[in-house]
Amino acid sequence: VLDVMEEAAVRLRTSVSTITWAILDGCPRNVEQAKHMHSIGLDVRLAIYLHAPEDVLVHRVDGRLIHPASGRTYHSELRPPVEEMKD
Repeated sequence: VLDVMEEAAVRLRTSVSTITWAILDGCPRNVEQAKHMHSIGLDVRLAIYLHAPEDVLVHRVDGRLIHPASGRTYHSELRPPVEEMKD
């Protein structure tokens, strides 16, 4: 994870001259990752922890649908496609 994070930081720095903020989904996951981010110049100023019951998370993942041709995402109950099995 640390290698991937460092590669992403280098790519961001070379493609954008000034980065004022970014949202990192799922990173850092622990103090070691946060310290490493700091050591390569990525300072974590705010972290948000979202808690959800496991049964809710399983339901969300279990109903997930992805249309292969377009990559669009749907959910069998929460956001179904207009026509079943069509994008």
